[in-house]
Amino acid sequence: MEQLKLANAYAKARNNIDQQYEIKYFIALLKGNLEEYEESKTILKDLISYYERKHTINDRYNRLYNTTLFAYGNVLNSMRQLDSAEIINKKTIRLILKSKDSKMYDRLLLSSAVTHYLKKEYESGLDSIKKFQHLYNRESTSLGMTVSAYVYLSKIYLKLDNRKLAEKYLLRSDSIIFAENFFFPAYRENSELLVKYYKEKKDVEKQLLYIDRLLLVDSILHKNTKYLAKHIGSDYTTPNLLLEKQRIIQSLKKGESTKKLIVAILSLLSITLIIVLVRNNNIKKLYKIRIQEFGIEKKEQVHIIDDETTKRILDKLYKIEQSDIYINNEFNLAYLAKLLETNTSYLSRIINKHKKLTFKQYLMDLRINYLIQKLDENPILRKHSIEALADSIGYKNASSFTRIFKNYTGISPSKYFKQKYG
Repeated sequence: MEQLKLANAYAKARNNIDQQYEIKYFIALLKGNLEEYEESKTILKDLISYYERKHTINDRYNRLYNTTLFAYGNVLNSMRQLDSAEIINKKTIRLILKSKDSKMYDRLLLSSAVTHYLKKEYESGLDSIKKFQHLYNRESTSLGMTVSAYVYLSKIYLKLDNRKLAEKYLLRSDSIIFAENFFFPAYRENSELLVKYYKEKKDVEKQLLYIDRLLLVDSILHKNTKYLAKHIGSDYTTPNLLLEKQRIIQSLKKGESTKKLIVAILSLLSITLIIVLVRNNNIKKLYKIRIQEFGIEKKEQVHIIDDETTKRILDKLYKIEQSDIYINNEFNLAYLAKLLETNTSYLSRIINKHKKLTFKQYLMDLRINYLIQKLDENPILRKHSIEALADSIGYKNASSFTRIFKNYTGISPSKYFKQKYG
């Protein structure tokens, strides 16, 4: 900051207005890194006003204008002013596509991915990062962008409950951070997520490994940047990490002392189980011989559903299909059987035979068809979030709804809306 103040004083002395504004840009970035977002936002708004008047003069001003808009969008993301961030991102993308600034386009794709993630629009966030990866150029893409892409891929996949891919990208980020000594506050969360991931997975060895790595990250950040995070979760402060590490080590030592006893007990139980299984097997063989001697054959009794019952259930099913009761999130096979005054076995068999679907597929067809019809009829509904749409037809989980919608239509809800409604 002191160096920036000196540079600013020098620019003022020479009455170099452009240079003063360029220095302001770096001050705004520094304020953002220190989480002083309101001050950073105020400076960037002033810069945008300045460059908005000049960006058509030449390419240099245009580039500075686009860069400032990009930084402003990032600050809005950090302040969780997500609708405003999305508007700025879209505006900047339009401008850079005109100027064909591919580097800026890469950055905007990542910024858009962050906005979508924070708005819980995980499929859209994933789509933005995939576009970024498609344009990815190892020579021109900064390490920061690469690590950011992997970090947000892992966070999105965690939200979509794809733990295998989440782990893959968490490890990729970690590998780059440590191989390149790329230690910055923004990427500390990656180490946090690895500790949490392996804790939930109950892999104590890897949990210990990434606790140590997180402690190392913190020591480097404190030493090199004098960084003190304001929003580190209470579970991941240095004292708590050390306590958690000690607890795991003590637990492992205690477990070692009882391991032999457990092995002995398990061995005894295994021998007992083998004896019981052999005995039961012999008894079954004896019963089989006796049954064959007396010519007794066990036949599966299948109850035949008469035509009258079938017609009655199908008629009632038709009435259910004409209503919207099936969008209730409590609607299931047992619930429907009770409504139709039959049992789940009869109902399931009738749906299988006459609808050529399992009950789960049948319910999915009803709900997705209903939603598509309502979307066609009501443009306001198209502005609702994925979570709201999922809830409106009985799905409590947005990721499950997205998967079901994609299975039914072949594309995700976001792509469907884009293709059909523009």
